[in-house]
Amino acid sequence: MIITIDGPAGSGKSTAAKALARRLGLRFLDTGAMYRAITLRALKLGLDLASEPALARCAAQADLHLDYEEGNLKVRLDGQDVTDDIRRPEVTDQSHFIAAAPGVRAVLVRLQRQIAQELGGVVSEGRDQGSVVFPDADVKFYLVAQPQERARRRYEELRAAGQEVRYEDILEAITTRDRRDRQRAVGPLVKPAGAIEVDNTHLAPQETAALMAAQIEMMQATSYSNPHLRGWRLPPSVAPTPHLYRFFRRLFQVVFAAVWQTRIFNRRYEPTTGPVVYICNHQSFLDPILMSMALRRPMNYMARDTLFRVPGFGRLIWALNAFPVHRGTADTGALKEALRRVQAGGQVVVFAEGTRTRDGRIGSLLPGVALLARRARAITVPVVVDGAFECWPRWQPLPLPGHIVVQYGRPILAEEAGQMSADEFVARVRGDLIALQAALRRRLGRPPLEYGNSADREEN
Repeated sequence: MIITIDGPAGSGKSTAAKALARRLGLRFLDTGAMYRAITLRALKLGLDLASEPALARCAAQADLHLDYEEGNLKVRLDGQDVTDDIRRPEVTDQSHFIAAAPGVRAVLVRLQRQIAQELGGVVSEGRDQGSVVFPDADVKFYLVAQPQERARRRYEELRAAGQEVRYEDILEAITTRDRRDRQRAVGPLVKPAGAIEVDNTHLAPQETAALMAAQIEMMQATSYSNPHLRGWRLPPSVAPTPHLYRFFRRLFQVVFAAVWQTRIFNRRYEPTTGPVVYICNHQSFLDPILMSMALRRPMNYMARDTLFRVPGFGRLIWALNAFPVHRGTADTGALKEALRRVQAGGQVVVFAEGTRTRDGRIGSLLPGVALLARRARAITVPVVVDGAFECWPRWQPLPLPGHIVVQYGRPILAEEAGQMSADEFVARVRGDLIALQAALRRRLGRPPLEYGNSADREEN
């Protein structure tokens, strides 16, 4: 697999690329280090940096190697380790001459392709990786951030290294470099065709890498696991952001309190940290919104694949941490994505019946929930939504006002789930949900729902 990450200076390409490469078990190809190495060689030889033929000969004659020692990149030039030397300020200040030289770029592009072929796959970052070096890359990203944020990151990095710098000077330098990179004749900075744009202005490096990894896995699931979505790609320029999520969560809280008098019971059972799988009954289209509003931490959830094709709505639910599942099939891609998000310390809400109820009762649960909970080694929390069916049954086009409640059940610890078979786990969770629903309806003075002999147990 070849993954490219392009973007302007200071957008966090190198940090994100390293983190993503570690997540995927690939090598990180630091193309910037290669240009810096040739810059260092030219400076040592006392070359005229304005002479393109001299720079081209310098690159062609260089013995340049990128070695990986215990996961760390080592840059060797003419038999010497120059990993630290290429980061010196004088090298940084003069590297734009090398980057703009056609002869140098031709040499290094060939070398970059050769390294990728020898390694069998890389995460490569730069300013022309997806457009020039690897135009047929499997996945392309274009990483951006506001100039002010990029300048702030660079300012803090240099101050931490003990350098006296002014924020204004760094911001001006970044703006100048952006203009120079976009206007240069050879290998200009452009958004590669087909690249997924990720704005990480408000994301930490690990969050950026996690987002890109999630997109890659979803694209793989789309290509190999969801036949109806083959060839579909994630909406560009849309990424889950904590600001957007918090905004909509607060909006939902206000609307649901006013229209549906929504209340949440037993919040003491909601884990505040660590991986969690919430298994919830499915009464209406309101359920995902109810859960995003009820949970204190951001949730992840599966949404029917066809919803991602609805103009505007598909972009919105993706930005709110949804990921596609092809209903009616054993969608291993969606299960893997849910597992990845839980194992990363997040929480996933699963509407385990797979479809909305027809009569308010809790139906059979999909067996995949047992696999998810057991493989993730996470806490499982049963959750019941009640009243949403009366407000918006599946045959009604629009919801009506009413009273909706959400109630958490006692968590099932990972060790406890591991001692049960898949069938036992599913039966246990469904029994807990039915008991929760019965107790909740009695509490609210609502008529009970009949399940025959299936389990009219109380929550003790």
